[in-house]
Amino acid sequence: MFQRKTFTIDINVIGGGQVEFSPTLDQYEYETEVTLTAVPEPDWQFLGWSVDVNSNDNPITFTVNSDLSITVNFEEQSGLFNGGNGSELYPYKVSDIYQFQLVREYPEAYFVQTNDINVSVALTWDVGQEISDQLLLTLPAIMMEIIIKSTIL
Repeated sequence: MFQRKTFTIDINVIGGGQVEFSPTLDQYEYETEVTLTAVPEPDWQFLGWSVDVNSNDNPITFTVNSDLSITVNFEEQSGLFNGGNGSELYPYKVSDIYQFQLVREYPEAYFVQTNDINVSVALTWDVGQEISDQLLLTLPAIMMEIIIKSTIL
């Protein structure tokens, strides 16, 4: 007699949050469509999925055709930046001049600019002139690209 093969989905949670399954089963038959939703705890935010499924989408839907190990990553919200944890995979999100000025305090971190930033207001600050000189020497390549593309309006 023919028996359908079943598979498991092993979830590893890093940080504060949980995962909701749809459908919720112990074993999934071959070609079952599954949706996972990351649900962060208060003061935590979803970063992304990794290992056998790599995505920053939430929720994610996929078809099961093997046993899967999936890690969901959450980070505690720091309030300094608009998300991210400073890693290459999850760079800090910079969206205003105040966050832009904080960048130099994290020389080993990675950043992504999420919108246009008017840096002309920084020229009146004591440290404003360092934006184009000193910072370029100490920031990761991704941030140097952001600084080069940012223009003083």
